[in-house]
Amino acid sequence: MQNTRPPVSLKACFAVIAVAWTVVVALSLFWTLHQYKEEGLEEARTQARTAYEKDVIYRRWNSSKGGVYVPASEATPSNPYLDVPERDIETPLGKKLTLVNPAYMTRQVHELARASQGVIGHITSLNPIRPENVPDAWESSVLERFERERSEISEVQSINGRPYMRLMRPLLTEEGCLKCHAKQGYAVGDVRGGLSVAVPLDQVSAASERVAVALIGGHVLLWLIGLAGLGIAARRLTRQVDHRQRFEQAIHEIETRHSRVFACVADAMLVFDDDGVVIEVNPATCDIFGYDRDELVGRHGSDLIHTSSPCQFEQFRLQLQAGGRFRGEAVGMRNDRSPFLIELYGTTLDLHGRPHLLAVIEDVTERRRAEQRLARMTECFLDFGSDPAENIRRLTRLCHDILGADFATYSRLQGEMLHIVAAVNLPEVCDTLVQAEGRACADAIRAGSDQLLVIRDLQQTAYAKASPEITACGLKTYVGKLVRGDAQTGGVLSLLYRDDFWPEPEDEKILSLVASAIGIEEERQKGQQRLQDSNSRLREALDREKRTSMTLEATLQQLAAATREAKAATQAKSEFLAAMSHEIRTPMTSILGFAENLLDPELGPDEQKSAIETIRRNGQHLLELINDVLDLSKIEANMLDVEQVRASLVPFVAELESLMRPRAVSKGLQFDVEYRGSVPETIVTDPTRLRQVLINLLSNAIKFTDSGSVRMAIRLAEPAVPGGDALENHHLQFDVIDTGIG
Repeated sequence: MQNTRPPVSLKACFAVIAVAWTVVVALSLFWTLHQYKEEGLEEARTQARTAYEKDVIYRRWNSSKGGVYVPASEATPSNPYLDVPERDIETPLGKKLTLVNPAYMTRQVHELARASQGVIGHITSLNPIRPENVPDAWESSVLERFERERSEISEVQSINGRPYMRLMRPLLTEEGCLKCHAKQGYAVGDVRGGLSVAVPLDQVSAASERVAVALIGGHVLLWLIGLAGLGIAARRLTRQVDHRQRFEQAIHEIETRHSRVFACVADAMLVFDDDGVVIEVNPATCDIFGYDRDELVGRHGSDLIHTSSPCQFEQFRLQLQAGGRFRGEAVGMRNDRSPFLIELYGTTLDLHGRPHLLAVIEDVTERRRAEQRLARMTECFLDFGSDPAENIRRLTRLCHDILGADFATYSRLQGEMLHIVAAVNLPEVCDTLVQAEGRACADAIRAGSDQLLVIRDLQQTAYAKASPEITACGLKTYVGKLVRGDAQTGGVLSLLYRDDFWPEPEDEKILSLVASAIGIEEERQKGQQRLQDSNSRLREALDREKRTSMTLEATLQQLAAATREAKAATQAKSEFLAAMSHEIRTPMTSILGFAENLLDPELGPDEQKSAIETIRRNGQHLLELINDVLDLSKIEANMLDVEQVRASLVPFVAELESLMRPRAVSKGLQFDVEYRGSVPETIVTDPTRLRQVLINLLSNAIKFTDSGSVRMAIRLAEPAVPGGDALENHHLQFDVIDTGIG
């Protein structure tokens, strides 16, 4: 017997292709993992840049303000390395404040960031003022590079056994920096150090590992599909070689009349005469076409070809008669008139000195079907996108189309409910979220078996009651395949048929492969969700930090405003006490002077009476001053009451004149009181408040007038209504006129 194994060169060729495919998939996996890793590192690098930019912004803000004073405490002691005037001050209320310069503020913020987020910030320099700012080995090498180039430098480094993304940029000397660093010899624009930020890579590494698992699974699946395709191609080529060898063997057997060997050939073999009439067939031909041998012998070859392509046999016959070989595909026709796909090989041979045609026919229906399925599956997998949910819907559609189902679904259990995640031709009577009890999908998930679940005669089972679509759509067969993700049950892939159906072994393999792919997509979806959750938490942390920074800035502004208000209040109280002391001194001087005059025994009764009246008047003024102080307290407490009483105008003005004239005369000023026009004898007012107002006005006029005169004019105000009577309007106007600087 001849050797039917493929030549070594063919095996070697497929081995090389398999190795090349493995290398391509491995390189793709390596490149994709590398890209995900680089994206994770770039995200950490961006976080480090954000932290750096934030540090630079508040450093510049601090520098532009010349530093910020904060309450000195154990957490914020005085900076021993800050040698500037007024580093430590004390407020008028006795509160001790210390100056926080940009570097001190940066260190404080770095400590908060390290405690809350694990981000390590460090101000460093080759010529540090503070010993703690001495650079480590990596920072030293970067600072030395800053002497040559002033660009950002970042790389992954290990700190205390943990991976960090370290980033460092140079700190250039600005105008505000010379306050602390001029004595070190720095000028504006010099590199005086660097700001280092280290972001932990633990979360990035964990997310990358989860993505890597999904990527490895996907690439392994793609690799297996490729190998399966290569296997099918290798098998096909092997079959072709086998067919050719069997063809040659058949010729040899016919020529030697070894009919026994001819009968044992697995493929259909037919011998035609020169006109295309069958003169001999082997048993396989009878099996394939459904005829007895006697029914086939004597038939024309075109009777075995389907009516859709009757010319194919004539083409086959004429090409062979021309002395060539023929190889092609055609649509055969069985005895029951059913079509099927055949692969046809033909050659010529000489029997008894006459030319004959030899044909070898193979039924390739199942093989073509398998190839089409494989092509469809490969196309589906290669079209996968980044959305796992969409990929799951594509896989469900793929299973529906390949296995010829009427309906296809992928479902998950959610407590007592069944959620249909993806569906093809979902009946209108079926919702995407239904009660799980009594449904075949739910039972398949709960059973947790990897065996294919096939339920036939559905309408005769209890499932027909819980699932109205079974009766409404006339469903007969249910096929379910459990989907597992990360060794746990994910859901079930279900196929429903209106006809009786039993899956073939190839169908089971396809279901298993698609279920595995869905499981991988489920895990990838979970991995993406975990990565999104991680990114969300990171963004929330950054937002919280930003809000904290803004709150701190607002608090500092409020503190500065409160300090200014306190200083203004202190100044106002000082001015008020000075004015009150002056106001009290004047009547007290008069009282003491006239009291001393009363001790003179030669003083006449009229003079004694006048002195006593003056003492009484000045005592009354002192009482009014004290009432003014009390009124001020009442005003602050919102308790001041204004009186409305009738008072004589002329005595009121005379009393005011006798009180203020001595003050004016003592400064060499002329003091006059004028009544302009007719004025009423009495007025309705609060005499005490009016006296306070006029005394204040006259006192200020005398105080700020060094020469000339001070006059008080009294007249009726203009009528509120044009043409009206001023007396009826009851408005009296007091004018204080002076020749001073006011």
